[in-house]
Amino acid sequence: MFKYVLKRIVAGILCFFIIYSMLFVLIRLLPDKNTFYIYRYPMAEQYIRSLIGIITKFDWGVCTRVGALYLPVTDLIKALLPFTLYTTGIAFMLSLVFGILFGVLTASLRNKTAIGIVEFITLAFAGVPGFILGYVFQYIFGFKLNLIPLIFVGGYDFFSWEMFNSALAPIISLTFAPMAGYMIHLRGALKDSYSSDYMLLTRVKGLTKGQAIWRHAFKNAIPAIFPVFLANVINISFNTILIERAFAVPGIGISYMRSYFRLIRIEKEFEVPIGFGVVPDYNVFLGISMLFIGIAIICGILLDTGYGLLDPRVRVGSKKTGEL
Repeated sequence: MFKYVLKRIVAGILCFFIIYSMLFVLIRLLPDKNTFYIYRYPMAEQYIRSLIGIITKFDWGVCTRVGALYLPVTDLIKALLPFTLYTTGIAFMLSLVFGILFGVLTASLRNKTAIGIVEFITLAFAGVPGFILGYVFQYIFGFKLNLIPLIFVGGYDFFSWEMFNSALAPIISLTFAPMAGYMIHLRGALKDSYSSDYMLLTRVKGLTKGQAIWRHAFKNAIPAIFPVFLANVINISFNTILIERAFAVPGIGISYMRSYFRLIRIEKEFEVPIGFGVVPDYNVFLGISMLFIGIAIICGILLDTGYGLLDPRVRVGSKKTGEL
């Protein structure tokens, strides 16, 4: 098991640097008028300098267009990260809690009509993009009923009702699709467990259907929702890019979009003075890109190695014959 985990970590690190190398080369092939001093070196020398900085100092370069000029990219991400964690963290917790509750509830239902209604609503939420749900919520409760602000308020008072109220639209946009995923997978796993012999024995002993599910079937269903849990981490992380752009949340996502559009579109109003010319913000784009890639790689490693801890029947990397 230890050797397998070590191999997966090494493979994840190699994958990380391969993707970084590809992005480094591709974005520098874009046509631009960049005269920033560090970009006057040959591409190979730029690449070696950047790798040395990342490995030795965790230095991802400085901002040239997004944020303050010469501000380190790591400092920019640290300043923006609390806003992203505020919306994504609340959305992740809400989707997990309500997804599990509704999954167990729907698995306990006996009325076919009620089950059909719940399944229709669940599939509808799972299929509609999150930002569309957020726009609908914003239009009804923000524009028509005037109950919430139309955009995210500024400041750092994360525990205030004003900020939470303004974040409801982006939070709901990020919550419903993951919640529906938990409901679908958990309900299926509980249905499969409920027809097993040990569950029939619990019913014979006098437990109700709900008690049997909560006390016994739910533990066995946890490995079934583990992949969904990690997939939702990736899903929410990547969806926040569009959500923050749509609802003006001053987090990592909106800065990532700005850095991207300023790579592919040269605008005169963003020219840097003192003879530097137009400077595409390579470093911000690369730094935030690799942050999301790193989250995806970590989730992949946890997915590959976590089953051995959650399910004792699985022994990852074992060499014994006849053993899973």
